[in-house]
Amino acid sequence: MDFDPAEVVKRLKDTWARENGTKVAAWNAQVEQDRAEQEELDRLAQGEADAQLVQRQKEAEDQFREAEKKKPKLNDFDPDHTISDWIEVRLAPYAVNRLNNLEYVELDYFTTKGCNEASADASSIIRQDTLAFTHLDGTITVRPLAAVRSSRNIRNDEDLSWEEMLQGKNVMLRYMAKSTTWPQAHAQSLAAFFVALELHPRTAQPNGKRALLLYQSRARREWFAALK
Repeated sequence: MDFDPAEVVKRLKDTWARENGTKVAAWNAQVEQDRAEQEELDRLAQGEADAQLVQRQKEAEDQFREAEKKKPKLNDFDPDHTISDWIEVRLAPYAVNRLNNLEYVELDYFTTKGCNEASADASSIIRQDTLAFTHLDGTITVRPLAAVRSSRNIRNDEDLSWEEMLQGKNVMLRYMAKSTTWPQAHAQSLAAFFVALELHPRTAQPNGKRALLLYQSRARREWFAALK
């Protein structure tokens, strides 16, 4: 059989062209598949990054809100308000708590000496954020320990001087007048008791003031006990 060289060359070219076209098509298909897979990986990675960003932003917002809750708060103030010429003594939390609960409290808590000693006593052994359980109106509640623990430095009424008794009762009556828990009639009754005591003629007699101090201590305890 005779072979035409030109025909052989043509067949070889056609065969190579078909095989090369098949390889190119396969290559292009692989490139397209790789591109699609990479785009999917990039999309998933971006989605994960976006989710992490949203989570970090949420955590930052939660931390900010929590910090805002813990931030100390200040009441509004009147810029035109002036400071008073008189600064009231700062009572021990225990005395304020007892007074607001309509309970008996020693007059020494309302004297300057008693206030200072009660504050020093509480500051030396009680942290300001220490809490304690207490019984109030038939329920158990949590209160600052300083508000329910009495001071070991406070003296009984009968151990005060006459002048300390007068100072203590004046401060106590002022706080009772400002309190929202004390009925006006009760506060006025106790004030009248002290007026009568202060004007009693026995104050001019020997040991008269000491006797009236003892009487005041016992009478006021009984008055509070009767109210309860």
